[in-house]
Amino acid sequence: MGWSLLSDKDNISNLMRTFEEISDRKNIVITTWSNNISDLIRDRLYDLLWKRISEENHIDVTWKARDIVAQSMADMSNIFVATRDLWEVNDIVKSSQIPIIVQYDLLRALNPFPLVRWLSTDTTSAFFADVLNAEKFVKLTDVDGIYENIAKEETFISSISTTKLRKMWKTCVDIEMANFLDKIKKDCYILGGKNTKNIKDFFLDWVGKYTRVRAR
Repeated sequence: MGWSLLSDKDNISNLMRTFEEISDRKNIVITTWSNNISDLIRDRLYDLLWKRISEENHIDVTWKARDIVAQSMADMSNIFVATRDLWEVNDIVKSSQIPIIVQYDLLRALNPFPLVRWLSTDTTSAFFADVLNAEKFVKLTDVDGIYENIAKEETFISSISTTKLRKMWKTCVDIEMANFLDKIKKDCYILGGKNTKNIKDFFLDWVGKYTRVRAR
């Protein structure tokens, strides 16, 4: 889930209720994004420390901020459980709860790719979907999927190859994710996270409005 969804309190509550309803019939694992929070923390440190922040510290702040968001979401409801252990995921699901992956320590230990500031959770979420052998890898964002013109939300694209996606100037997707999808041979489904009915339709019946990003 992207920060565009998590920055609105009412939307978070709607999403959490929706996931609770879906989890009775589908197993769900969540990863989150928090670039705005990490930017705020990093910019404040930058001012306080007279602009003397190492690249390593930049990365550390960025990823720990994302972990804070994951943990905070889990604190909002008993059905969500934050975990730093992939071995716990199946146990959490079996207990009728929804795991939220706290990513940083796992990514450092597993080291699937270099942890740089610009690496988004689009790509890291694809990695966890692959490791967990997920049936579907889903990205929820603040638009219904990929458009030819995202600024005006014109010409909706229901299916697109990673090859074509890489050629597009601007979308709701991190282009690095497209490269990683090709590597793991897994598709991604992108849908709007503000339309709870559409979310239910997709997760329960694989229908609704979404964009399928097809890996090579």
